[in-house]
Amino acid sequence: MQRPPTAESENSTRVYTKHGTVLYVDRTTGELRHGHPGSVLPNARLKFQGEHGLIVCATDADTRPIACSAEGSSLSTDLHESHAWSTPTLFDVLPLETGQVAFKARGLFLCAEADGRITLSRPERRDWETFALPDGNGFPRRVPSDRQARSTAARDEDPRRKLVVVDVGAAGGLQQGWSGVEKDVIAVLFEPNPQKADELRRLQSGFADKIVIESALGDRIGVHMLNLTREISCSSLLKPNHEFLGRYSIAPAFDVMSCVIVNTTTYHHLYSSGKVPLPDVVKIDVQGFEFEALKGFGPLLEKCLAVQLEAHLYPIYKNQKLFHELTRLLGSFGLVLRRIAPIDHFDGDLVEVDALYTASSERAAALDEQDGWKLSRVLKEWGLPSQSRQFQ
Repeated sequence: MQRPPTAESENSTRVYTKHGTVLYVDRTTGELRHGHPGSVLPNARLKFQGEHGLIVCATDADTRPIACSAEGSSLSTDLHESHAWSTPTLFDVLPLETGQVAFKARGLFLCAEADGRITLSRPERRDWETFALPDGNGFPRRVPSDRQARSTAARDEDPRRKLVVVDVGAAGGLQQGWSGVEKDVIAVLFEPNPQKADELRRLQSGFADKIVIESALGDRIGVHMLNLTREISCSSLLKPNHEFLGRYSIAPAFDVMSCVIVNTTTYHHLYSSGKVPLPDVVKIDVQGFEFEALKGFGPLLEKCLAVQLEAHLYPIYKNQKLFHELTRLLGSFGLVLRRIAPIDHFDGDLVEVDALYTASSERAAALDEQDGWKLSRVLKEWGLPSQSRQFQ
């Protein structure tokens, strides 16, 4: 197996996006993409040619240039062809006041698309047309300025300052929360219904970025039968437990009208593939399938700062995990229950609750400055008090 170079040379460097992902070349398809550092090969390089630059795939065996177009970017197939998709793309490397750069060729800016593609397609430069080159330690270069300006700019420019909020079962949408702080949020929305997923893609929002994944989340990759109920919000990958539901007036809402097969995946798999960022906040409303969706995050929950979910104290779906089992699972990752609010759908009985979990006080005390800022932002949004000791 060929080993790609790991050190930066004088005339070549790795390229990061403004949001902290890094450019790489998929060894199977030859496509230039962007993914999360640590989960992709460091084989894409920017080679400088004076004030210009060429993006290449560099291995021990050879160096091959990249051709960019509006559809995507990949290894150049023929250096003598004149087509945009086969001729290596030579960029003007444009320095920005923030210490970052933009790449421009043929009157268009290079763009890191939300789905992982790299395109030469934008007539104007915004966030995803902004890139960062590494500093001497190999990390994305930060904004060079005085202390006060750096503190302000870090919140806006440092990708780790953006809250990654994952919404599993996003048909209701994040639009019900985070009002006024959308610019600090990268929203990752999961919706298996193709029509609803398309609506989410087209929906205007003020988020720093929005990624829509047309799939259900579970604890394994595969397919599941989605039970579509009379009331669409009661639809679930689990079958309704009519033996329990029969005692309540809401029971007809759970009548299964039809079934469809949907794809399921795990968040950990998508993260390892470079398709989604590390989650800071997870919001789950998947009608009894919350436990399986959370298990699919795997060890990523150790870094997660907060979870919001609907939970049940009694099984309204067959074989579902209940509130205490969800609390125990999250507790194993240092996430503690902070608040529950009854949801009155069951004729006055306490069956369903909305539950909020955040990092334990021990985990919170060990957070770095950036994650500490994120947690404080969540506490303010959710109206939760800080975890200070009340008794000494």
